[in-house]
Amino acid sequence: MLCNSAYRNSVPEVAELLTPGTSFRKLNAALAQRGAVDLGDGTAQDWVNTRYQQHKAGEPFVLKIKGGRAIEVHEYRTQEGGTLILRTDITERQQAEQALLESEERFERVVHGSVAGIWDWDLVQDRLYLAPGFKELLGYGEREMEDFDFDTWLHPEDREKTLQAVERCISDGAPFDTEYRLPRKTSGYRWLHGRGAAIVDENGRTTHFTGAITDITARKEAEDALRANEQRFRTIFVTAGVGITVTAPDGRILQANPAILQMLGYDSEALPDLNWRNLTHPDDRERNVAMNQDLIDGRSDHYRIVKRYRRSDGGYMWVDGTAAA
Repeated sequence: MLCNSAYRNSVPEVAELLTPGTSFRKLNAALAQRGAVDLGDGTAQDWVNTRYQQHKAGEPFVLKIKGGRAIEVHEYRTQEGGTLILRTDITERQQAEQALLESEERFERVVHGSVAGIWDWDLVQDRLYLAPGFKELLGYGEREMEDFDFDTWLHPEDREKTLQAVERCISDGAPFDTEYRLPRKTSGYRWLHGRGAAIVDENGRTTHFTGAITDITARKEAEDALRANEQRFRTIFVTAGVGITVTAPDGRILQANPAILQMLGYDSEALPDLNWRNLTHPDDRERNVAMNQDLIDGRSDHYRIVKRYRRSDGGYMWVDGTAAA
């Protein structure tokens, strides 16, 4: 398991477990048992079982952290068989959603009196109001941005999809919920998450397009960093001088790096037919299978074994192997 400092700081209760070799089940059991997460009405074991099923299914979910914070979790399977986990603090977003749902009248008052990143476009008069907080997010003062034009200020790569979302909201009443970039006063762009709604009068006419923005630049930078890390991991997998494999629970070798293929005398085309159980010397197989089953069942998080592997020429080679889930 590898993680960045932001995640480590978010769960200090299990910081010592955030190291390579810690299994998914062990880490989540510790989160539940040490009171780091909100268990709801169930037990710690109920929470761990539910979390494990979500992990297996690859379903996004919201993790309730003690203290009232909410973490949105998305898990992506990598080509190497690992899992890339992206965690985003959505506490403020959920609070904003709740406030938005309470009433249109309350929201109108907030638009004109809040210092948050709020906008209100009067479609009848074609006048745009930007709250001070909106301007501040982009580095501008309260009396600046008089020449702001949303269409032209949008980042070129975001313009088409964002303007289409605006049109759907105004024309069809669809919720406006999208991410886009706007330029800062000094230099560069800020990533923003815009959420808004069309306000309709008693005659069914859309009179306002109102919403709020939050700065998600840090999250986007974290996503870019994770992608870069994944690319580095792929490079290590391909160029490492030691043999590395990714295997299925039944022993099938799903991926093998060039080093292990060279050691065993196989090429990548042979991968669909390779199974580490069949390649393991008969005298070592029973012990290896038992250790691997403990890993699959969660009774261990890794193991090390010295055994013999059969090469493509029929001969055997001794290897010192380590496996982890």
